Amino acid sequence: MATKETSDPKDESAFIESVPSAAVPALLDAGGTVYLLEEDSEEQAKKGRITAHEGNRLIVRMQMTDEAYAQSPKQNTPFHAALTSDTCTYHFVTKFTSSTPLPDHIWYITAPTKMIRQQSRSFVRIPTLLTIRARLPNSLGGLKNTKEMELVDLSGDGLCFISKEPVPEGTEVLVEIPDLPGFGTLATTCLVRRCAEHKRPTNVVYHIGTQMAKELTNAERIKLERCLAHLQRAYLKRGLGVK
Repeated sequence: MATKETSDPKDESAFIESVPSAAVPALLDAGGTVYLLEEDSEEQAKKGRITAHEGNRLIVRMQMTDEAYAQSPKQNTPFHAALTSDTCTYHFVTKFTSSTPLPDHIWYITAPTKMIRQQSRSFVRIPTLLTIRARLPNSLGGLKNTKEMELVDLSGDGLCFISKEPVPEGTEVLVEIPDLPGFGTLATTCLVRRCAEHKRPTNVVYHIGTQMAKELTNAERIKLERCLAHLQRAYLKRGLGVK
């Protein structure tokens, strides 16, 4: 039986939302661990701790070797930053401005005026606008013909899509997501965990929350994690207004 929800079908505000500009300085003043990922780079994120917030810049003590620190980026190199807390991660865009000489490991980066807040969960759901192909269960225990449906979000162990008809919880559906960035086509069997009714101005649709029933191989999981990182970065860039 479908549960009723009246929120917007694309509303993921319970997990990802904009931080009011007035609240940003307090978050920066509190310090915390920050991860810096250089734009268009395949390198791992660099880790540091915010030690001070002075006007429009942040002072970050970087946690890296002397050799790595000596290879400082060029001035105004853009980074995607993630400031972590016990319950949330705050994403923002920043630029490297300068650094202190060794033996100190201090970077100066620009302070953001806006952030995106993301609640922590074991597998983060990434909102994404993709079309999937799905085969829903029929009344005879088989599967209906394949239909195209709209994906709401995707995570490392499940997905949610929009259906024009309810799907019973506990049943299985076959799902195929073509052209996932860096992955290709993901075809898997999913177990329906939730069927939620959403009222639209002109009709009613159902959000079908599922868990992947087929375990991915290690190679597939690594590819999917990279794909999710790409989708998440694209989503956050849209939220931050980055072109």
